[in-house]
Amino acid sequence: MHLHLFPVFLILLFMFMVPVPRVVCEENQQFVNCGAQYECGNMNISYPFWGGSRPPYCGHPGFELTCNGEAPVFTMKEASYRILDINNSFHTLTVARADYWDSYCPPTYVNTTLNESIFSYNATYTDVTLYYDCPQLTIAPSNQFNCTNIIGYYTTLDFNLGVSIGSCDVYVTVPIFKSAATAIVSGGGTLTLLTEALKGGFGLEWNASNSLCTECVESGGRCGYTSNQFICYCRNGYSPSTCQNKTSPSGNPAELHKYNTCSKEFNYGNITGVSYPFWGFDRPLGCGHLDLQLNCHDGIATIEIKGVNYRVLSFNKDAQTLRIARQDYLKGICSPLLVNTTLDPKLFDHTAAHQYVTFFYGCPSPAISVMPQKFSCSIAGIPLEDGYYIAGPQPQGPGACNVSVFVPVLVTSLVEEIVSLNLDQLIEGVIGKGFEIKFKPPKHVLPQQVTSEHPRNLPLQVRIMTCNPPATGGRNTSSGGVKNCPAIAEPSVIKIIEEIGDQF
Repeated sequence: MHLHLFPVFLILLFMFMVPVPRVVCEENQQFVNCGAQYECGNMNISYPFWGGSRPPYCGHPGFELTCNGEAPVFTMKEASYRILDINNSFHTLTVARADYWDSYCPPTYVNTTLNESIFSYNATYTDVTLYYDCPQLTIAPSNQFNCTNIIGYYTTLDFNLGVSIGSCDVYVTVPIFKSAATAIVSGGGTLTLLTEALKGGFGLEWNASNSLCTECVESGGRCGYTSNQFICYCRNGYSPSTCQNKTSPSGNPAELHKYNTCSKEFNYGNITGVSYPFWGFDRPLGCGHLDLQLNCHDGIATIEIKGVNYRVLSFNKDAQTLRIARQDYLKGICSPLLVNTTLDPKLFDHTAAHQYVTFFYGCPSPAISVMPQKFSCSIAGIPLEDGYYIAGPQPQGPGACNVSVFVPVLVTSLVEEIVSLNLDQLIEGVIGKGFEIKFKPPKHVLPQQVTSEHPRNLPLQVRIMTCNPPATGGRNTSSGGVKNCPAIAEPSVIKIIEEIGDQF
């Protein structure tokens, strides 16, 4: 070997002998952890559920599971539910009340109440109502059951109770499949049929950012939830929606600020994920329709419609529905307003599933002598005695009374059951559940279009949408007097948005 090559040989030998650290791209640990499924019984469960080997950030806060050895169980509004079946494709599950699984004599009496921000009933359910601490009939009917020192009865559909509801001490409503209720009626209402119906459960649909999760999974990510919002965990990071790179809106500072501001969702109490066309709380007026303001007080979201305040009980972005309840009638039926429930037809529609409770005030004594539920009110110092209420598919006028007020309610109870309730039961069990309305997206022009010649003449919601342009790179293709919103807002457009005092 030539001596002048010896130093080079030593350097090469040293390089091969000394281990060189390898560069390894480790997967995001949250991505790895959220790949684990919750195993219980014969089920393997993933998002939006969590528990066991699935950390809380792998699921929605309202979907925590425990395992009783036979089936997964989750708790909602003081009641626990066994999961009997899950369909991830349709975001549905079949559940049964855990406390009614082996007995119709539970340790405590708790009605079935959903967390309506994430769950809703599907169309295949009805209620079975169980009444406790009732009087003993001379001849025990087939729908009578016995608990410790207590006589009870149950009813569903048109299978009548046989005793006065008011004579029982307490009742509990439990959803069951309509097919099971039909079997009870046709089979004579035996206790065996009741047990089978309760164990058969009922169907629920869930909404836990379903569309975002679909996009996340299709992009190779895994769904999760953190800081009260959806997140998509990727192999090397995370994203608000998908693991595919997306461009962010850019442009002048004013446009970017408006974009970021209106990208915020309304989240208050149990009402979450609300965006356009609503505004309020963290969403300023410029981010929604003038008449669709959501207000916040003591953990409750409210909305004013035609001068009447309503409590917002649930919001479904995919179905574009709200569940609302008259705020004044939740405090009692002697409302100082005495105003009917009227929607703005340009913004809202009733859904099909509702009926009405009509309250009559200041009625002549002969007119109410045969009415089952009577009351008296003093409103603003004016006595309005001799009142009553009825329920039915249509609202009623005052007739011989001074005034009437109708309030929509859900079709979850029979008319005969509603009018037999006392006032506290009516407010809590019927009025308090509210009714469902569908909100209408603006239909004046396409959201991505704005007239260039007369932008001030457009409704506020259309003008506001010009501050939320597509990502950088959007093309401006003019045709006649209409143009697509530019990727970077023009100064004239921003000026219009800032002048939101000019309402329509």
